[in-house]
Amino acid sequence: MGIADLFGRKDPELVLDIATLDKWPERLLRHQRIPDAMASYLKEVERRKRRANEQKSRLADARIRNRFPERALPIYDEHLPGLLKDVESLLAKANIIDDVFLVEEQQKDFQEALTDYRELTERAYSALREFAGQELLTLNERLRDLEDAVLSITPVLEERSFPAIKELKEAIHEFTENKEKEAKLKELKKDLLLELDNYEGRRLKIKERIRKYTEQARNPQFKELLAEEDALVQQQDDLKVRGLSKDEEDALLKPVLQRLVYIRKQMINDITALNINEQRAFLDAVKDDILLRKKKLERVDELLDKYGFASFRTRLDHLVLPFRARIEDLNAITEPDDEPDGV
Repeated sequence: MGIADLFGRKDPELVLDIATLDKWPERLLRHQRIPDAMASYLKEVERRKRRANEQKSRLADARIRNRFPERALPIYDEHLPGLLKDVESLLAKANIIDDVFLVEEQQKDFQEALTDYRELTERAYSALREFAGQELLTLNERLRDLEDAVLSITPVLEERSFPAIKELKEAIHEFTENKEKEAKLKELKKDLLLELDNYEGRRLKIKERIRKYTEQARNPQFKELLAEEDALVQQQDDLKVRGLSKDEEDALLKPVLQRLVYIRKQMINDITALNINEQRAFLDAVKDDILLRKKKLERVDELLDKYGFASFRTRLDHLVLPFRARIEDLNAITEPDDEPDGV
């Protein structure tokens, strides 16, 4: 007895190789014996459709017309041909395509067609009932039987976890489409990082000029004002990247900006201050460019997480749970004849 048996666990029945991701849906369909269920389903739908068609033929039989007295023949001629044509159109909607992924859509189409048929033929049924009531009643029964057959696959598919397979197929399709988006995002990220490097280089050069201008100032009081201005500018930058609401940011920035205005008025006539302020204007523009690109990078990283394999893998793990499957990268390891479920 192995460790798995001691804890009441069995080995996974199915091993899925990431390298053959596009083949998973069909493989899981076979594993859940859904093609067999579909074959039985289509056979039963055809059988009941044939029975409904046989009843339609009975209504078209000339002997039905002979039941109508002379006075009622206009009723027959007005209503029965149209009724038979409506039945034929309805039965055409029961031509189910052998594709389990289209079943739900085809069921919906048939039910909508059946609702329309009942509305369209209500007057004809009422007019013809007196002389062909039993045939019409039987036709209705056959159409209800056909409806039951068309819908009969749904509980079988749910029992065999088809909804998870369908969602898996959609997820794989979505992931495949997103690969192109991911590639473009990676290229955009590369460009943004290069731009950031360039702007950071410009920022450092401007800050070095500001430092040199500051060193040239001889007045100790002026140096103190410069140091405070520098601290306030840093405080201003820090507030801008905190992700606050506009009202919150404005409230916190107000005293900082007021103090900056006061300090700069004290230095307005000093040539060193003028030079520094000019460089600070250049620096502010560069900081805005840097901030913009950092925000773009954050968004790019968010989308890369969304489109990347790690996020997709988490979704895959959830979707294969009903099949007790294990996901592995068996590329170049498992031989075709070694597939764990024999398919």
